[in-house]
Amino acid sequence: MGKARVAVWVVAAAIGLAGEAFAADEPDSGPAQARADAELPPTPRRARPTGDEWAMLYLTSIAYGGSAGMFVDGLAQHGNAYATASLAVALTVPVGAGLGAVGVAVVSRLVPIRRGVPQTVATGILLGLGEGLALDEWSSNRASTSFHTYTKDTAWIFGTATVGLASGIVVSTVVKTTPGRAAWVATTGLFGGVFAGSIAGALSPQSSFGTKGINAEGNRDVGLTAAIAGLAGAGAGIASATALSPSSGRVHLIDLGWMLGTILPGAACAGAKCNTPGVFGAMAVGGGIGFVGTFLLTMGMRQQGLTDGADPLQGVTPYVSPTAGGMQFGLSGPL
Repeated sequence: MGKARVAVWVVAAAIGLAGEAFAADEPDSGPAQARADAELPPTPRRARPTGDEWAMLYLTSIAYGGSAGMFVDGLAQHGNAYATASLAVALTVPVGAGLGAVGVAVVSRLVPIRRGVPQTVATGILLGLGEGLALDEWSSNRASTSFHTYTKDTAWIFGTATVGLASGIVVSTVVKTTPGRAAWVATTGLFGGVFAGSIAGALSPQSSFGTKGINAEGNRDVGLTAAIAGLAGAGAGIASATALSPSSGRVHLIDLGWMLGTILPGAACAGAKCNTPGVFGAMAVGGGIGFVGTFLLTMGMRQQGLTDGADPLQGVTPYVSPTAGGMQFGLSGPL
């Protein structure tokens, strides 16, 4: 009798184990299955762009579109060396800026974009705009017969911004980076150009026409120095981006530091009737202090890695939708 009972228990156990094995292949909505599902590690997902880099891409694309509108206006007046912005810019600039924003929204809907790509493209546009301003100043003062024209100014700015846009797109397709690293390259490039250009301006002689400005050779040197230093600064940013791996927040704070450090002393000196070399000198000193100071003060901020998905703005996506008066665009997500 005892052996029979043991045999029955063995058979029952075997049947129970087999039943559990078959049941494991079927979904179970019970509490036990819910707890088991909760303990499973999350499925890795493609890192999505952050909200701040979308905002930067929108802003730079709007600026790029606006520069395209001014370029069209300048091209229409290429035969007039004394031309200025015409009434047409009231149409071409808003249309260009709007197309720039809509283009970003459409591409983001049609193409899967990983984190870091929007900021990389925005960095290309920003560096292109900065180089355009510097090279335009150099080109317009490189010879005694050189001077600014509306067509030349708009062509330089739009042309170099286009090169920057194309470069940013190409780089973003082959290089995986973080928003912070990409933003750091823009920061070092722009700061390098403004800082070195300000030093060149501070060392330039005053104009011989009795004004407080600098002469044409000084303006030429400011533009050329800023253009070269901007490229060198971008190169330094690329070389140091991986080692520093700053967060976007840290880079934006550094931007705030050097920009305010450049603008406020320069404006104060200009208000105090300083000559132009003095204004440039105040800008160089203030900008340098602002950059170094904020860089040191933010060294304790968290770094941003390639696999870091803890950004609170992750999941924010752009949208564009028709309205009664035209269309609207913006960002949506868990802000």
